[in-house]
Amino acid sequence: MSLYKYVEVAEQISHSVVLSEDTRAKLEWAKTVAFYEFSLQRAIRDLYNSGNVGAYIDHHSRLINEQLTKAWREGMKEVDMDPDEMTDQEKTILQEIIDREEDQVLDFAQEIMDARDAKTPPPVSRAALWANRYREVVNVAKTMAGQDKKFEWVLGPTEHCKSCLKLSGIVKRGSVWQKAGIYPQMAPNGNLECGGWNCQCELVETTKPARRGGFPRLP
Repeated sequence: MSLYKYVEVAEQISHSVVLSEDTRAKLEWAKTVAFYEFSLQRAIRDLYNSGNVGAYIDHHSRLINEQLTKAWREGMKEVDMDPDEMTDQEKTILQEIIDREEDQVLDFAQEIMDARDAKTPPPVSRAALWANRYREVVNVAKTMAGQDKKFEWVLGPTEHCKSCLKLSGIVKRGSVWQKAGIYPQMAPNGNLECGGWNCQCELVETTKPARRGGFPRLP
């Protein structure tokens, strides 16, 4: 069953049972990421079948802009900040993230066309890596908008590299995480042994006491 279909079924079940606020929030996140991944998978197959590079680039670029902007707004809402009150610095950081993603679209389109010419399968699995940017942007937005709030590094459900294990449970203010530039995901991520590629860890707001001292030496 595809991730998108799985989320659809989970959503149907959620209407008949009482879910915790945390579980419902995770379902809402999965719906968004699943939509991003599903939409991009479809665009990859369309380009592979049609060869229409221009249409693909327009669609992928629009998807990046829409989804990452939505992710930033979601991150601000998670720390009770009004997304319509984004600072100029926040707008600049978001635009830089969007620009970096869009800069890679043409090269990725070429990879799809190369697979088409070689008659090898289209790289639809790569859509998951693009979609994972959504949660990355949520984390960046949370720590910027909630600089005085505290966030704990929480391990994701996948396997964990040595860096993520060392960061697990560490609590710091958003401004400290931001200044250190240490975030989950953000591939290619030089701070994490895993490079951030399949990382599903999160920075979660907490009332736990902040850890004193600096960050541990990361592998």
